[in-house]
Amino acid sequence: MEEVVINELNVEEIKYVICRKNGEKKAEEVENMIKSSGYFTIFPFSRIKGEVYKIKCKYPISLADASSIATGKVLGLPTLFRREKEIEPFKAELNVIFVDEILTSSPP
Repeated sequence: MEEVVINELNVEEIKYVICRKNGEKKAEEVENMIKSSGYFTIFPFSRIKGEVYKIKCKYPISLADASSIATGKVLGLPTLFRREKEIEPFKAELNVIFVDEILTSSPP
């Protein structure tokens, strides 16, 4: 099984989206599910904070997107995103792969 890495800021973003639609209790339940699932590795924000501001400074993208890209950079991995117009012009230099590229590519 492939390892799925998200960082602490990603978890907070997931929680706020769920909280707005379903309340705090559901957001906390989802956080607990993410942490206990064994599927996600949650990368500490303290390990990427020195990269996040540099990416955010250079590119007009969200802080959460910058944190995801910084996580990939620190780990030496590409970052997987749904296609976003803000990221598309910088896709190659940020080492981003879009989900639709994976879904439409032919198997080897």
